[in-house]
Amino acid sequence: SPALLKGWWELSSAAQMGKFSPVEIQIVQIEASRLSDCGYCVAAGTTLGEKAGVPRDVLNALREDKPLTDAKLESLRQFT
Repeated sequence: SPALLKGWWELSSAAQMGKFSPVEIQIVQIEASRLSDCGYCVAAGTTLGEKAGVPRDVLNALREDKPLTDAKLESLRQFT
């Protein structure tokens, strides 16, 4: 829906102004999409994650709801 897309765009823009790295932003967005059971959002987040430099093993773990091997990123995933 247009309202959902607008909200996602505004949230993404705000996140980029914060203290998180592009990889960390994608971790949060993909995990939130997975928790919301939005398959399209997870797929889109995976593509954006690849472009942001998120390693393939991290993307796969996020999509499969498995712990991340990087302790900092895993903490971020769990906090989401």
